Amino acid sequence: MEGAEQEASSSGTTPEDEVRSKWKAGVQVPVNIPIEYCWAVFANFANPQQFMTECLECKIVEGEPNTVNSVRYVRYPNVDGSQGTLWANERLLSSDHEHHIQTYKTEDNSFGFTNYETYLQVHKGSHDTSFVTWSIEMDPLPGMTPPPNPVTKLITDTFRIFIRNVESRYFQEKRLWGGEKSSKYRDPRLADEVLNRRSVSPDSVTIFLESYITTQFVEPGTVENVLLPQVQVGLGFVNNEGMEFFRLWTGN
Repeated sequence: MEGAEQEASSSGTTPEDEVRSKWKAGVQVPVNIPIEYCWAVFANFANPQQFMTECLECKIVEGEPNTVNSVRYVRYPNVDGSQGTLWANERLLSSDHEHHIQTYKTEDNSFGFTNYETYLQVHKGSHDTSFVTWSIEMDPLPGMTPPPNPVTKLITDTFRIFIRNVESRYFQEKRLWGGEKSSKYRDPRLADEVLNRRSVSPDSVTIFLESYITTQFVEPGTVENVLLPQVQVGLGFVNNEGMEFFRLWTGN
């Protein structure tokens, strides 16, 4: 893919004008994953834990999940490692599935941010690659110089980490579900449980089995050896080509 990571920041005619104007900062990061996968992860506004791996809690506090004007409450550990947590209410302003654009606004929060709006777009690259543009606009914080400054650097560095987490997740799933065949029959709900190291529920396994059987044309009676221990799940399947075995790790 052409290009490398880029960073944008605000500029003005004088330092005084910059302080009074909005702060703007952002990144553009290339990733070696298809746009469909990348957008599906970011578009799931109700489940940012897929890439915000340090997120302690996320819940929808207003509206229906992933609908415009819904509000999610997210809570994070302090960035300096001290006790206590940081939190924010974030309202989904738009979600354009055709052009792969999402915008949202941070409302009540413990960061001290006001009029903080986020713009995210996933662009299609070549040969199953894509790149992500992620930027913010916010009111200046008192006593700080215009961007780039420590706050906007922390924000853009965090965006880079989140984007790379999506890329890492993609390759984890490819390994988990059998390489190139993963897109044919994996069920994302079970993958979420496995990759987020939760206990795998029997309902999720049933969903996965139904998905596999439907896709691979395996008779339901030929499924054998479904195991549900605490640490791993073994799923055995018999079809005309023989046994296929997947080991799904859910423990540390």
